[in-house]
Amino acid sequence: MAIFNAKLYLTRSELEKDILKEVGGDIELNRAAGHEILGKFEELRKLQLSDSSTVFGIKCRYTVQPKKEERPKERPNRSESYLKNG
Repeated sequence: MAIFNAKLYLTRSELEKDILKEVGGDIELNRAAGHEILGKFEELRKLQLSDSSTVFGIKCRYTVQPKKEERPKERPNRSESYLKNG
């Protein structure tokens, strides 16, 4: 199983060339072998990839899950509108 580190590549074409050189372009063989492309959200984004992407059958995975912005949930004060509409 080969692991490709996303932070080592500046462009997606560099990554694709390295994949072709190391493991080949056979999608079925790459899926079966379980090869992976690992990187942080920003590193994969730079290569136009995400955790749901595949390149030549090789799955991409985040090494650190991106933090989702949590907005405080504001509950509308409906009692005022009900009182006005009466």
